[in-house]
Amino acid sequence: MTQSDLNTRRQPTVPRNDEASLIASCRIQAGLTREQLGARLGVPEHLVDLWESPGYEGVDLPLLRRVAAATGCDLEIRFTRPKRNVVATATRTAAAALVLLAFTALPGCITETESSLRTPHAGAMSTQGVIIEGDLEAIWLDVQQTVTGMTNQPLLSRGVEKSFTTTVNGAHLDVLVERYNAERTIVHVNSTDAGIADYVRQRITLR
Repeated sequence: MTQSDLNTRRQPTVPRNDEASLIASCRIQAGLTREQLGARLGVPEHLVDLWESPGYEGVDLPLLRRVAAATGCDLEIRFTRPKRNVVATATRTAAAALVLLAFTALPGCITETESSLRTPHAGAMSTQGVIIEGDLEAIWLDVQQTVTGMTNQPLLSRGVEKSFTTTVNGAHLDVLVERYNAERTIVHVNSTDAGIADYVRQRITLR
C-alpha cells in the first residue's frame, strides 16, 4: 500500500463535486487500494490514479458502472443528469453532477428519471425526481399538502398508486411518488411549466 493510498484512506468518504472523488470514494468504501481496484478492473494502477486525479474528464457512466460492479458500491444508473442546480447539492459541471447523482442518489438531489406514468399532454413521463429520506406514506402526504397549497384545483388520481394530476396557474402538473428503497422515497414531478415543477421539488425537499 502506498503513502498516497494511506492518505486517501484518511479522507472523508463523503463525495466532493468532482468525478475523481467518486471513484476514490467507491474504492475506499470497498477497502481497496488503487492497485487492487485496477486488478479487479483489469487495468494498471496508474490508470486508476489518473481517474482519481482532480480535473480528469474521462470518467463517464460506463466507467462508473464498472467501478460499482467491482467494488459493490450502491450505484443506481437509473438516474442521469440534473438540468440545473436546484437544491442540496452544488455542482460545478454537468459531468460532475451526472456522476455525483448516479453514484450516491443522495437525499434531496434532483435527478432526471424515467417513470411508468403516462400523461395526457406529454405521453410517457420523463421527469426530474427528488430522492427524499422518509417513509413513502409520510412523503406522499407531504406532497399532497404541498400541491394543495398551490392550487384550488382538485388532485385527480391517475389510476396509479401514489400519483395525481392537477393544474397550477394554468400549467399541467403530474406527480408520481414511489418507494426508492427501505429508507428513501422518490418523487417524480412533471409540468408544462418548468418553474412550477422546480418549485414543487424544492418545497417537498425542504419540508
